[in-house]
Amino acid sequence: MSVITVGAAGWATPDSVEAYSGNGPTNDGRLKPDVTAIDGVSVTGAGNFYSPFFGTSAAAPHGAGVAALLLQAAPCLRAGATGPLPEVDARTNLRNLILNTAVDLGTPGPDNVFGYGRMDALAAATGTVPTANAGPSQTANGTSANGASVTLNGSASSDPVGCPLTFSWTGSYGNASAVSPTVTCPFGTNNRTLTVTNNGVTLSQSASIQITVTNFAISASPSSASVSPGRSATYTVSVNPQYGAFTNAVSLACSKLPSRSTCSFSPSSVIPGASGTTSNLTISTTAPSASFKDPFGQPPVYGLWIGLMSLSLIALAGIRRFARTRARGLYVSAGLLGLFLALLAACGGGGGGGGGPTNPGTPAGTYTVTIAATAGSLQNSRTVTLTVR
Repeated sequence: MSVITVGAAGWATPDSVEAYSGNGPTNDGRLKPDVTAIDGVSVTGAGNFYSPFFGTSAAAPHGAGVAALLLQAAPCLRAGATGPLPEVDARTNLRNLILNTAVDLGTPGPDNVFGYGRMDALAAATGTVPTANAGPSQTANGTSANGASVTLNGSASSDPVGCPLTFSWTGSYGNASAVSPTVTCPFGTNNRTLTVTNNGVTLSQSASIQITVTNFAISASPSSASVSPGRSATYTVSVNPQYGAFTNAVSLACSKLPSRSTCSFSPSSVIPGASGTTSNLTISTTAPSASFKDPFGQPPVYGLWIGLMSLSLIALAGIRRFARTRARGLYVSAGLLGLFLALLAACGGGGGGGGGPTNPGTPAGTYTVTIAATAGSLQNSRTVTLTVR
């Protein structure tokens, strides 16, 4: 196992060193230190130690204390700890935290007097603090009246010593604890803050992400129109983005139309994008129309008309045969034909079922028509007025 030789005043003797790295002795038999720790400490209540207390017996506990601090800051470096690191790698990382953050003393670089330098507990502990990365800012289209579900991503966060991380996302609209949680954000700009830790206590510096949830709004021009039955009214429907570009398709429809009328959009689906778009709404009304009832009435009446027609034809044939002159026959025939037509008209109207309108068209009145714009579960609406004269 790789351990650290701690010296005080630049040296460590074999009988006073708490941990030895195997560097070997110097030419005079003294061990070469890896790092130098503080000595000259104040000691009270510890036997007959002098105060201040000097030497490696004072420095070595400082070194052990720094190592214990680092094992608390990064628990996965402890022997037998559960984590992604093999024990050999964990011990190497612990050693490097102490050596690589030491304050270099004397000539630059490691030497036989100060080793790597004087231990710096704060710098070594800072080296265990993970880095939080909340990812890039996001823009999402709204999908419901509550806004949109957005997946956060903290996977780019890192730990300098390879310990597993726990994640904490905070914001005005609820907290989350997973590396990539899905949260619901309302329309507009939302801020989320991520902190991570490898020990449950020491938190990283926070990282923030801005999430923008976009929406759309609709308007219509003109707001009202007046038409006669059988005519059409046209409106321009504008669909504009809110809080940013809205890139989902928006379907258009209308409701609460007057009877015997229809509506159509051109186009019926639009994408507002970043600058908005329009669609033409046409509301078509129906004009009144008339049709006449069958002048022959119900089937039992047909026999009467057939009989009258037959008698008229026979009379016409006889008269033409026995008339003294051709002119008199024509006069009589014309009279009988006129009588037949008169009877036809009289019977047609006498039953009370003569001609009249059967399609009155779109009723006159003032109507409030609803325009609905839908994108998934998200819907916005607008109303226009139609007056039928």
